Amino acid sequence: MFKVKILQLFDSFVLNTVGPYYRRLGKSLLTQGNDMLGSEASDDRLVQCLRQVEAKGHKPQIGDAIFTAPNSVMVGNVILKQNSSIWYGATLRADNNSITVGKNSLIQDNVYIKATKTITVGNNSLVGPNSHLQGCTIGDDAFIGMGSTIKEGAVVQGIVAAGSLVPEGTEVKQGEVWAGSPAKYLRDITPQELQILREYKQELLELAQVHGEETSKNFRQVVIDTDERLIKQQRGNEEEALQKIAELNFPLEYEDEEFIEQRVFMKQQPPMFMDSENLKSQQDQYEQDLSQFSENMQKYSEDYQIYEEAKKYFEQNPQAKANQFAPKSEVPDDKPWSRKY
Repeated sequence: MFKVKILQLFDSFVLNTVGPYYRRLGKSLLTQGNDMLGSEASDDRLVQCLRQVEAKGHKPQIGDAIFTAPNSVMVGNVILKQNSSIWYGATLRADNNSITVGKNSLIQDNVYIKATKTITVGNNSLVGPNSHLQGCTIGDDAFIGMGSTIKEGAVVQGIVAAGSLVPEGTEVKQGEVWAGSPAKYLRDITPQELQILREYKQELLELAQVHGEETSKNFRQVVIDTDERLIKQQRGNEEEALQKIAELNFPLEYEDEEFIEQRVFMKQQPPMFMDSENLKSQQDQYEQDLSQFSENMQKYSEDYQIYEEAKKYFEQNPQAKANQFAPKSEVPDDKPWSRKY
C-alpha cells in the first residue's frame, strides 16, 4: 500500500510539475531559435483536419458518409448523405454555394468540385478520378469517367466517357453516352454496360466501407490489430498443419493434436548446434516424427493420389464408368496405427 502511494505521488509530480516545466522550456527554446534565424525562421504548427473546414458560418456535414479520406478537403456548406464517400485527395469547395452528394455516391481520387453555383450530385452516382466539376448538376445513377470536366450549368444524367469536356449548359440525358472534347452524343448505353457499371459501383461502395473502417481507427485499435496479426503469424504453421490434415480427412484425437503442436513448435526453434549433422537433423523434426509411421503414411499418400487422379478424370469425362480406379494397397490391420483408427 505504501509503495502504491509513492507511485501515485510520483505520477502527480510528473504530471503537474515536470511536464509543464519541459513544455515551457521547449516553447522558450523555439522562440529563441526563431529569433536567431530571423527571416529564415519557421513557426511549425499543427494543421486542423481538412475534412471539416468552416467557411462563412457553414461547416461540412459529413456524419452520414461511409468514408471520407484523411487527406480529402471539404470547405464550407458541404452535405454528404448516407453511404456517400469522398476518396483520397478530393477537394470540395463550397465557400459561396452548397455542394450536396447523394446516397451511395462516390467522389473518387483527386476530384475537384467548386460551387460557383449550387452543385448537386444525385444518388448512386460516380465521379471518376481527376475530374473537375464546376457549378453543374449530376443526376441519379450518373457516371463521370476519369479526367472529365463538367462546366457550369451543365446537367449530366447519363454517361460521360473518360477525358471528356461537357460545355456550359449541355444536357446529357439518362441512358445516353457522351464523349469527346467538347463532348457530343455518341450512342445509348446497352443493358450489359449498365449492369457492369452497377456492379462496379457496388464493388467501390464495399471497398469504401473497408477504407472507412481502417481510417477511423484510433491509435489503440491499430496497436491491437498489429498484435493480433503478429499472433496469427506465429501460430500460422501450426494452424496450417492441422488444416491440411483435416482436408485429408485424417482422423485426429486430442493426443494427436498435441503431438502436432509440439512438433511444429520444435520445428520453429533454431538448432542448438550449427554443425552439419545436427543442423540436418534439426531442420525438419515434424517430418522425422512422421517417419515412424512411414509405411502407413506412404500407402495413405498413394491412395489419396489415386483419389485425386480419379476425381480429375471423372471431371474431364463425366460419361466414364466407375471402378476404373482402385486403391493400390490397403493399410495392414496388424499395425498399431491401423488398430487405433
